[in-house]
This record gives sequence, structure tokens and C-alpha cells, in this order.
Amino acid sequence: MVTMKAVGRYGGRAVTIGAVSLFTALPLYRLTAQSPPPPQPAFAADSAAVVDVVTTVLHAMRMGDTASMRSRFHPSLPMRVTVYRNGVPEIAIDSGAGWVKGVAGVPVDRLNERIGIPRVQVDGNLAQVWAYYEFRRGEEFSHCGADQFVLGRTDDGWKIISLSYSVRREGCSKDLPFTPRDRGLRDMVAAERAFANYAHTSDIPGAFVWALRDDAITLDAEGVRPMKAAYRSRLPGPAWLRWAPSWADASADGTMGFTTGPWAWHPARDSAASGHGNFMTVWVKGEDRWQVALDIGVDGDTTAHLDEPLRMQPSGTAGRARLSDLTDLEKARIKGGNWLRALRDLAAPDVRVLRDGVVRAEGRDGLTGAGSVKFTPLGGRVATSGDIGATWGIWVDGAKKGSYVRFWRNTPQGWRVTVDRMGA
Repeated sequence: MVTMKAVGRYGGRAVTIGAVSLFTALPLYRLTAQSPPPPQPAFAADSAAVVDVVTTVLHAMRMGDTASMRSRFHPSLPMRVTVYRNGVPEIAIDSGAGWVKGVAGVPVDRLNERIGIPRVQVDGNLAQVWAYYEFRRGEEFSHCGADQFVLGRTDDGWKIISLSYSVRREGCSKDLPFTPRDRGLRDMVAAERAFANYAHTSDIPGAFVWALRDDAITLDAEGVRPMKAAYRSRLPGPAWLRWAPSWADASADGTMGFTTGPWAWHPARDSAASGHGNFMTVWVKGEDRWQVALDIGVDGDTTAHLDEPLRMQPSGTAGRARLSDLTDLEKARIKGGNWLRALRDLAAPDVRVLRDGVVRAEGRDGLTGAGSVKFTPLGGRVATSGDIGATWGIWVDGAKKGSYVRFWRNTPQGWRVTVDRMGA
């Protein structure tokens, strides 16, 4: 575990060593009649959710994504580090703010921490994640120990309310390498940000030509459209297009992934944004770098902000899968007058919903649409590891028509839609 200065003896968290007083004055509350607490979510769902918070924070540290880290901390997050100095046990004091400060400015992939199989305890709105960890600076092994994350449930999800960890260099197994998915998420997000930076600092058509695969596509109401030739024929103009990923998923084998997030369009660099929305991108790892296989979006969401923290998705269930598994599921279930109910049944609890002219929504209740919509699948892609996939096609609602794209994750309960997009 590392932070603060990112160069200190104990992995980089600059700490204050000395006598530590752990006595805290607890406020006294008058006992009054209270309504019963609301029902708690299922323990299994809570266990997955709290582990996801921990792994997302550690991945954000590797990426230098301090905004994503900070969004998962309680503002008062304290930290304690147990160490030995010359054989004498000591307790060092740090904070969540100090951790974030130490990560800021450190090159991507220099602060690398992996945890082993976590032990999770949940009781109501309190949870604990205990796990063995190993820390590397880049590829060089530094130290190991145990992490103790304590989390509390808030209206905005689970937040880390305290963190304690030990530091040692003896008895480390040194057998927790980064998985292909870890590296895939890291490199894909870096490619997305490089793509956005290219468009931001140079020219938009050139950025797309650089990022797109030769067979990259988008969609409109008439169907699939090739992208690269269209951008090659465009000349740079005064417009300014900005975007940033705020959601990312990758396959277990690290060869395919998805990103989505907000975008803003300016007619010129010195003008206010005249368009806002959210994009969806399918990425595929090529021989030398990640490239875009599909890019599409929706517009009209004026609430989209480019400073949203990045949310890394939990891993899916790897196995054998074919594209037909998804397209057959769409044809069999997402049809007729009950298509919307079926889509909600197939959606992940935190499904991200993208619609033209509508504020981005999350959750099954955010899935909307008329009862008369007819869908025609036109294609898709499934990772070779069988844990994530994407489908796309066109929809018709009377005289209205457009295109759709769905991101899917394979789970123990079957395939689930993680992002659903319907637009022009």
C-alpha cells in the first residue's frame, strides 16, 4: 500500500511517527422512539459491492485517478499503518487526503498494489474487507502486508470510512501478479484519454483516424456505417470536442473493453459548449495498441460533466460464449409488447441508460421506451474470454426509428445488460 510522497520507506505514504492516542470522545445520544430501519440489501450483493469499492480504489491509484479515489472515501477517512522500526512496533498516522495527495502526479502504473482473496464481513450498514496485499513500484517488488478496509453505507453507496494496514518485507509470497484484465483496463483507459487529448490539443479528424480500427463502425437509423474513411476525408476546423471516460469494463483476457462517459462540443475554442451528451466506445487490443471498434453516443444531456470520477466495473464470469448467445437472447426476450419488462429483467442493477435528449440514468427503472418498439440485431462482438460482449442494431417505433447499442456482462445469473443506448 502506498501514497503521500510515493517514495517513502513504507511504500510512499508520508507518515508521522510517534505516540498515538486513539481515545475518542463519543457523543451521547438521547434514546428516542425511531421507525424501524429499511430492509438491507442481500449480504451477497453487499459483499460484492464493498470489494468492488476496494478494488476500484486500488486500480484508480495505479491510474493516478485521484478523483475516482476521493469519490469512494468518507471525508473523515483516517489511516493507520503498523510497522516495525529496528524491531520496535510503531503505529504511523495518515489520512485519505494524504493518500490522494501522494498519488497525484505519480506516473501511471508506478503504484501497483494487488490484494489476495478478501475476507468480507457485513452487518447492516457496516462492512470490513481484510486481505493480504503485495505492493510493487512499477514491476519492482517493494513490500507486503494486510489491508483492513472498513466501509459504511451512505446514500451515495458504500464509502471507505477507515483504513489500516501492516507493512513488512519478510514472508511475502510475491505471487499476486497483475491479471490481463488489470492491464487491459489500465491500457484501454490510457488509450481513451490519449484519444481525447489528441482531439483536445490537435485536430478532431486526425484524432479519430489515429484511434479507429480500419473496420471501425458507428450506427444510425439506417444501420451500420464505416467510420475511418469518413474521418480521413474531413479537414480540421475551429470546433472543439472534449470528453472523458467515467465508466470502464474489460474482458478477463485483456483483449476487449468498453468505455462510456460525458462529452461536450464547442463551435470554437473560445465559445461556450453548445452540445452535451454521453458516448459509448468498444475497444479492441491490436498488435501494438488499443483501438476503437465502435463509437457512438447520445446528445441532449446538459448535466454531463467531464470531471466525473472513473468507475471500474467488476469482472464478469469467463467461459465459452458466442455472439449468437446474445443476439438469440435479444430476439427471444426483447420483443413485442413486453420488451421493456424483459430488458429490465436482463439488466444489471446499476445499468447505465443513455437516451437522446434525456439525462443519463442508472438503474433498471431508468430504462424507458414505447411499447411498440421493434428491434433488429445487426451485429456485435464477444470477448474471447466469454465474459463481456456488445450487441447493436436498429429500432423502429411507428414512424420513428434509430439505432441501439448494448454492453453485456456474463454473471453467475446469466448475461446482464450493463449499458443500454437508444438514439437516432
